[in-house]
Amino acid sequence: MPRPETLHLQIAITLLILSYCCFSCREASSLPHIVVQNTKVEDKQDLSDYFSRKTIRVTGDDAYLIPGKVRHFEYFDSTLYLFYPQPRNGITAIDKKGNIKWQVFANSDPISSFTALTTFHFDRVNKKILVFDDQKHRLYTYSLDGKFLNTEEAPSLYINDFYVFNSGDHVYSVTSQKNPFEAPSEKAALVSFSKGNHSSIPDKTLLNLPFYNPNRIPFNDTHDFYTNDNDEIFYHREFDDTLFQIKNLSPGPILTFSFEKNDRRKQILADPNSSPIIYQHFLDESVPVSSFLCLRSPHLLMGYVYDLKEHFTMININNNKTIFNTQNYTCDGKNFSGRLDYSNGILLNQMYAGNYQELNQAEDLEVDTKYLDNSFVYTILTPKW
Repeated sequence: MPRPETLHLQIAITLLILSYCCFSCREASSLPHIVVQNTKVEDKQDLSDYFSRKTIRVTGDDAYLIPGKVRHFEYFDSTLYLFYPQPRNGITAIDKKGNIKWQVFANSDPISSFTALTTFHFDRVNKKILVFDDQKHRLYTYSLDGKFLNTEEAPSLYINDFYVFNSGDHVYSVTSQKNPFEAPSEKAALVSFSKGNHSSIPDKTLLNLPFYNPNRIPFNDTHDFYTNDNDEIFYHREFDDTLFQIKNLSPGPILTFSFEKNDRRKQILADPNSSPIIYQHFLDESVPVSSFLCLRSPHLLMGYVYDLKEHFTMININNNKTIFNTQNYTCDGKNFSGRLDYSNGILLNQMYAGNYQELNQAEDLEVDTKYLDNSFVYTILTPKW
């Protein structure tokens, strides 16, 4: 029988733990929760009240130099930068008239070129591009004119994406593949390295993710960090249901989301017998999954895949009202369709010229018919609010 003072201490500790748990539950439940209406997709919607449009057309011989449609881009100083991670491994810069300004591809030079463009960081402040090469474990830096500047050691990690702060600190979103520094019972999702730390041991593990199963074939989405034109930095892991905002190297959850129908993401991830090719498993069973996620207050912007179709949705987080949910658009009198990609507050749609002209028959693209199937039309959308 415990002594009375010991019993009182045990009760006090228990109450403290329960109090903390209740506080944590209240804190989690107080996060805004957004429901994506993946069964209520509109045939076509006009974006003109919320976005302004610019169009870049790449035709003729320049179009043959572009490897194809890409998921990753930047738009800065009237230049469109296209990034081709593995297996193509290259960067293409296009001016506003559709002319290729420069290109850099892997293994083009033994000193100044990377082996693999695993992922990249676009530094708008210092006007440079950093390429992470996970085969050489190095960072390659280029100017926005495509000139090689320098290279430096990088951590030996399996990563999805990375972000470099003005302080020189790095954060890395790591893959499902196990890294040497991780504890046997934990799988890191987000880690930080201070400036000058080129080892493979991070200064700190910022987030763990229990659903990362190292027995699965590693999935690399190469795009987990999102910024807007207010310099806010967001982090969202593929297949996860929480959007984080990173402040002072600290990720804080700001909202959660779910899909209205067939949202079985956690069930599949938690099942040890689910397919090792996890993304294909989602596609095969029509489980919706987001492709990008960012908050430009008060609107949540999201691309997602459902029933093998790529949709764009925009939701007001204050009232959970869906403003857009479609894959067919019009803006400032022009029509376009398909997926929208996101970077630094900008949305990008990519179409082949022939498909674009079918939707805009009154427009003369001034493209020789022999180039129609290989020419590209890039529609750039900039928020008005």
